[in-house]
Amino acid sequence: MVQVHPGPPFPCGSGPDTWVLASGWYIAISQYPVHAGAVCGLIFGALLLPCFSGPQRVGQRGWKQWVGIASTIIACGLLVAYPLLPKQPEQSLELIFVRVVPGPQDITAGENPAGLTARELQELKGLGLSGSFRFGLSLYRGSAGTNARAVIVCTMDLPSVVELREPRDTNVMYVQRGNQWDIYPTGAPTLRSKIRFCRSGGDSGQIEVQAGSSQGSFSWSPPSGDR
Repeated sequence: MVQVHPGPPFPCGSGPDTWVLASGWYIAISQYPVHAGAVCGLIFGALLLPCFSGPQRVGQRGWKQWVGIASTIIACGLLVAYPLLPKQPEQSLELIFVRVVPGPQDITAGENPAGLTARELQELKGLGLSGSFRFGLSLYRGSAGTNARAVIVCTMDLPSVVELREPRDTNVMYVQRGNQWDIYPTGAPTLRSKIRFCRSGGDSGQIEVQAGSSQGSFSWSPPSGDR
């Protein structure tokens, strides 16, 4: 008689567990496995699944079927290629945050701590703003010689999170009007990328800013008379 010595029990669930852990690890380090899985699902649903879904049709495929197959193949190729395409580099950007404290002073004649240009000061005056400036932050992203410049003019405390589009290769001003932000010049070209800023931890004087890969924080400087 042959005696069989039992070995250590085989962990039956180790196979699926290993696949789940491996899938999670691949997804964590790269988006490519996710897109590859989506492509495999599309191919299976478009080409293989109909073979098992019911009785086969006799005859040649119609033009609608070929169009559907071709569209699926093209979509699969785009899903695979999109993650591999090089991302467009961020444009160089200069951000300036200032706050206008209302008052009777001519806004073009007082102190200019943010270094606004004469044209920007005249434009703010033309919008009916008067008083004094409180400087917030100058934030630069990219190399010297910026492609775009955005001057963000606050006229009151921020009520919530604010997201504004980055200007595209041009200079603009965003002026706060209550809960609304107007861009000048009107109709200036912008990007999908956003300039995001909000109050930090409920403190209305502390502002956190993020623009793409750049971020910073600041509090409004006191008026010159209070220093």
